[in-house]
Amino acid sequence: MKKSVSVLLATSLATSGITGLQNTVLADTANSADSKVERISGTDRYETCVNISKKAYKSSEVAILASGQKIQDALASGGVAAKLKAPLLLTQKDRLPSVVLDELKRLNVKKVILVGGQESISKSLENQLDNMFKVERVSGKDRYETSIKLAEELNKDNKQENIIVNGNTVDALTAGAVAAKLNRSIILTNGVNLPEGANRVVNPTSPNNIIIGGISSINIEGLKGERIGGSDRYETSTKIAEKYYAGKTNKALLANGVNSIDALSAINLVVSENAPVLLTAYDSLDNDVSKFLENNTNKVYVLGGYQSISDDVYKNIEKKLKENKVKDTKKPETGKPETGKPETGKPETGKPETGKPETGKPETGKPETGKPDTSKPETGKPETGKPETGKPETGKPETGKPDTGKPETGKPDTGKPDTGKPDTDKPETGKPETGKPDTGKPDTGKPETGKPDTGKPETGKPETGKPETSKPDTGKPDTEKPDTGKPDSKVEYDEVKVLKDGRYEVEAGGFSKLFSNAENNKLVATIEAGKIKDIAFEYNDTNMDMFKNPFIKNRDSLFEKLKKNNYYLDGKNEESIKELDTIAQELYKLVNENPNTGRINKEGIDKINKEHNIDIVTSATYSTASLYKGSHDLIKKIKDAAETKKVARPKKTDKLNIITREDFAKLDENKTYSDGVYYGDGFGYIGSKPIPLKVTVENGKIRDVEFIKEEVIKVRPNDEYPGLPDDGKTFIKGYDGAISIAKSGGINRLNYFLKTARDTERRVIGQVKKSTTDASVEAYNKVLDDLFSKHEFGSQKLRLENSHLGGNIPHVLESRLNLLTKTYMSEDLGYNYKVDTISGATYTATGTVEAISNALKKADPSVDFTNLTIPAQNGLEPSYRGGTTIDFDQVGFKALMLKKGQINPIEIPFRDFDKYGIKLTYLNHTNGQLVDIKDRLTLTKDSLGYDTKNGLALRLVHDKTNTVKLVKSIQIFDNTKVQARVEKVQVSEADKEDWKDVEGFNSSLDPKSQQLDFSQKLTISEDISQALKGKSIKFRLVTRREDNQKEKIFNLTSDRDMVWPIFDDSGYYALSIDKGEFTSGNEQFKLDQAGINNFRFAFNGIKSGEFRDAVHEFEKKKYSIAEQTISLDKDYANEDQDTIKAIASKKIDDKLIKAAFPSLMSENGKNLLKSANVVLDESQLVNVVRTAASKQQAKLDVKFEFSDGSIYKFKLPVYFEIKKEKKQLQLKFEEALKERKVQLLQALPESFNAIDEPAKKNLETLINKYGKLDKDKLEENIKTTYGSASNNVFVEKVEIKDSELDKINTSKIGTYEVRATVKLIDSNQEEARGEFDIPFEVVRYQLVGFQPGLNRYSKTTKLEYGPDEHINIARDSSKAATFLGYWLNYSKRLNANGQWDTTEYEKIRVNSLNDLMLFNLEVVKGDKDSYTRDDVVDLSKPAKEILSSEGPTKLYLYNFSKSLSEEQPQKLLIGEFRLSE
Repeated sequence: MKKSVSVLLATSLATSGITGLQNTVLADTANSADSKVERISGTDRYETCVNISKKAYKSSEVAILASGQKIQDALASGGVAAKLKAPLLLTQKDRLPSVVLDELKRLNVKKVILVGGQESISKSLENQLDNMFKVERVSGKDRYETSIKLAEELNKDNKQENIIVNGNTVDALTAGAVAAKLNRSIILTNGVNLPEGANRVVNPTSPNNIIIGGISSINIEGLKGERIGGSDRYETSTKIAEKYYAGKTNKALLANGVNSIDALSAINLVVSENAPVLLTAYDSLDNDVSKFLENNTNKVYVLGGYQSISDDVYKNIEKKLKENKVKDTKKPETGKPETGKPETGKPETGKPETGKPETGKPETGKPETGKPDTSKPETGKPETGKPETGKPETGKPETGKPDTGKPETGKPDTGKPDTGKPDTDKPETGKPETGKPDTGKPDTGKPETGKPDTGKPETGKPETGKPETSKPDTGKPDTEKPDTGKPDSKVEYDEVKVLKDGRYEVEAGGFSKLFSNAENNKLVATIEAGKIKDIAFEYNDTNMDMFKNPFIKNRDSLFEKLKKNNYYLDGKNEESIKELDTIAQELYKLVNENPNTGRINKEGIDKINKEHNIDIVTSATYSTASLYKGSHDLIKKIKDAAETKKVARPKKTDKLNIITREDFAKLDENKTYSDGVYYGDGFGYIGSKPIPLKVTVENGKIRDVEFIKEEVIKVRPNDEYPGLPDDGKTFIKGYDGAISIAKSGGINRLNYFLKTARDTERRVIGQVKKSTTDASVEAYNKVLDDLFSKHEFGSQKLRLENSHLGGNIPHVLESRLNLLTKTYMSEDLGYNYKVDTISGATYTATGTVEAISNALKKADPSVDFTNLTIPAQNGLEPSYRGGTTIDFDQVGFKALMLKKGQINPIEIPFRDFDKYGIKLTYLNHTNGQLVDIKDRLTLTKDSLGYDTKNGLALRLVHDKTNTVKLVKSIQIFDNTKVQARVEKVQVSEADKEDWKDVEGFNSSLDPKSQQLDFSQKLTISEDISQALKGKSIKFRLVTRREDNQKEKIFNLTSDRDMVWPIFDDSGYYALSIDKGEFTSGNEQFKLDQAGINNFRFAFNGIKSGEFRDAVHEFEKKKYSIAEQTISLDKDYANEDQDTIKAIASKKIDDKLIKAAFPSLMSENGKNLLKSANVVLDESQLVNVVRTAASKQQAKLDVKFEFSDGSIYKFKLPVYFEIKKEKKQLQLKFEEALKERKVQLLQALPESFNAIDEPAKKNLETLINKYGKLDKDKLEENIKTTYGSASNNVFVEKVEIKDSELDKINTSKIGTYEVRATVKLIDSNQEEARGEFDIPFEVVRYQLVGFQPGLNRYSKTTKLEYGPDEHINIARDSSKAATFLGYWLNYSKRLNANGQWDTTEYEKIRVNSLNDLMLFNLEVVKGDKDSYTRDDVVDLSKPAKEILSSEGPTKLYLYNFSKSLSEEQPQKLLIGEFRLSE
């Protein structure tokens, strides 16, 4: 047998960091294993981001959480994610999506960093997270300050080179790729100024800064650095990729450049895949991007679903990559054989085995002939060195003879073989059959993972009472001979490499390198039982704290890293050991360059830290060099001394106890079932909802299977997908595929197969958790080796690996164990079950098959009912307090049983459950056991093992039919703390105790969650308000203890001074209760079930609050405070202070400022606006006017003071226009405006008759792109129409006021002029800006031609009309309904010159005159090659005015579009019409 050599690890290898997870990414179902393009998407942005994280990370102690709603606050988070190598996830403001919480748990996150203020991620959500993780928030007053705060955290108060970008552009998203490559922070700016506080982290004069974006995007005076920018976002992303990634990777990420949220999530893959982010439009790929992909990649990840990046783009990339000849930058060495290296656990990748056995004896299988053993071990050939049977092992029994059908132990565990009858009141064969069926146990909805194994197998009783290996295998030959009952005399051995016990010592020079009388430092390791027990560092340098203390930090940091990575003893970490020596040599070099103990070479240390991703502290260079040198030498010494030993291989006997191949084959033989309708439940993955099915049997076979969503709603009233098994989280094909196999007559085999795999998966996890706290790969494979000994899990490719320990979600570890079990069961049972048949939906399939099987158990004649359910109203409350006793008979708990032949179910009260074989159980969350309930149940932690999250989980069980019904989870509230009910809020001056009541606090708890509303709007009486005006204040809560009704006070504090009535920028006072106030002596208090300690108070009747509400109201309608243009007659840069102040006060007055608010503001808002007193910062005004010529855009800090003393703050965007002669760019642009118009497609009328719904949706998508009055899309269309290399004018930015958009009516064909501010740029980076009248033309849908083939299949039959009749051209005759109508091809893309593309089109069929007239065609008469408008006929006129009285008149549809396809017909005959007499 081939000898495998491995190193026994001293400690478990930590499973952390970045990895490519093979089984975790829920990517698009179309992705194939060898696809060059892979789409990663989800049901929404949050799930998409999670799936990207799954692709990138196996685990991480830290995660970044940013807003998925306010992308502005999340822009800089890509830099911190890249620098920390931590996953970036998205959240809603007040709620963490469940899919994100699951991901945090999978990653084993310990610390969550929130990016953004409370308007992005609320305080209440922070409090919720604080109960599960260590939480840190990094935020500023806006996105710019937030980026500074992030940089401060990362740069540790050091000014470093940064990546500087305009925070108002998508360039901030592609900058993440640079941040990842250079390990730098991202600084967001407004494009014209560095943000406040930037001087703390940015050195603006450093030439090493990276500036992302063109001059028009970011132009900051005095800022130096290397600029990377293109003509648009797509070219910019390409230039970044070319500079930092071309030739260094063969992968790329593609994200939507308009809806940019997926581009933000891309940072997760940027780090793990070493790939750049490229941007694309929804349905067209930029040329620069396309060329980069074609020339540099052979793998592209498309981020986002089909609504983000179209399938056309996906297929286009896939086609290009398949055609190109680009190879990986790192080619596998498959041509050169490895000729001198021993086999050390790694597969041989170069040298083919050509007949020579590795042990000196011939292998009995076929020699490998020409193909190198690349990465897969040999799984089909015996590896013994001796001929086992003369044939390789290829799915047949190991005896070399066919399986005789006898069980491995001579007899099945039950004493009788399975007869092949339906599994009704007998347990499933192949498991220890104890007389009880497999009910109510882990496979019935009880979540087993994460709970300790109870010592019982899945059936509920001990397996045999005796060890399974106490007797030799007597029923089945194992290798060459049948086992006779005596131990096999042949003992086989494996060779393993074991660390040699002893003491290891090395010396390394520290201060001894500098002083001849100094001693070397020493590192000493002790090896016991083949493992490193300890490594100690004997420090001989100096006792001066200024050197010793920093060294200790470096020592502890390195030793922690070494332990975490198993001291780099794993064979895959040779490079890491070498890196220790490299770091040491670089540190010694610093010493040699300047051997001065008083000098701190901070720059040199920083460089080493950055290059090697370590965190050496300065002031201990000498000692730290010896630390790294000694660590390298010591580990290498230990590894070199390891001994190769022979270890006896244990006897190969499987303990899975599956039934024989013959008995398995009989499970579905001659199976028929009584006709009828039967109901059953199954359960998919752990913690899933039930899969309740209705099975109809006809003529003894399954005719139909239906999903009963009403049963799901009983358990989960708010279920988002009550009609989908497993919430649709797994592919629905698992459900459909399972039903298909069941209908074909294979239900019992499939049920046995899938359930055995699931039960084994849980059995393995339970045994590992019971046997060790170190749930490592080795621990799992040890259990697998024991269960599947003859299959040699530990040495074959099909085994568990580090990448499968991806957390506790059932698509990594569990699914891998499931796959392994099914693979070997397929081999043993001869069951041709293709794993890929129901790939990605293992648990949905298992639960579906289980439900069908359980339903069919009720078809047994001995069972007298077809369905057992629990009514939605079952007498139980939705929540109980801990300590409560529930009397189930008294509350009226009951079940509903549908008897065979009956229509209405009968009610079975709890007291009669025993008569019908029914029992009610509850789940103990601590040990995972189901416990029977006899009459009453007291809700204590000791009896239930409950906590406030899991609550009370009830199960209704009928053993005989394996029926298990879930009861909606009942919440149990913590009763260990004293409840304090809030009675009122009080306010007082800060330096007094003059407390006054505040009205309006809602003290009621939510009936479902028992939580207080943390954000409330209160009312202060007018006299109290006047008395407090302008004074510092404080608040407190007056509460009443629920136990003794005594008063309890909670003081509310704020992190800033509170002055009445001036609130924070969100319009609230943010308040909190010190946690110490919840404890008094031995007593602990709570205000609600969630442990609330934070509040936000707003107040009614406060004018600033009312004005804020008016602003929010128009912002919801997508309106905003408009940028105001200020015209100056000259440059005031050199004018004196008084002159500038005078012009500023004249130009920027109250009228201009208030005019920025939209006219549709509410009446109350308008009145408040009119009454507000405007306060400006004079020094800021003077500064912006002085610099207007160089910085034309600015944001002014404005305050509105109201009569009640309240203040509303906001920033007013302004643009300074200095009158001067028009630039050449402006003149060119004005010429372009005369030549062409921006095309807008007309709105689709409700009357449009969609013959084909998919075709209508395609048309709606086109209109949404080219006809919607959306500012971003209009800007893109303006750029497309007027940005042209032919006249060297490019549109950089367009600003249109909301009031201007009101001028356009997309329901009416015509031209509309809209005033807009346009920023222009040419190829020389010359800029110009001005206001222009942009012509928009609302047009009909642009026809490129008539569909050449399909139009011949239908026609208009009425061709003769009376003189006063009106002609109807609708077609009424067709070979099939699917062809009826006129088939048109319309353009679906606007080209760069503003003309419609004739090569990219969609087809659609319409059949009414009104619908036809929506397209750019007309009805014409006469047979001509081309037509003019004079030939157009008006079908609203009677036939006598259209048709000739002298003979037939041909009527045609003619395409009057400018964009015509020469390959398609431009006219279509309607028919030859006649005028009747």
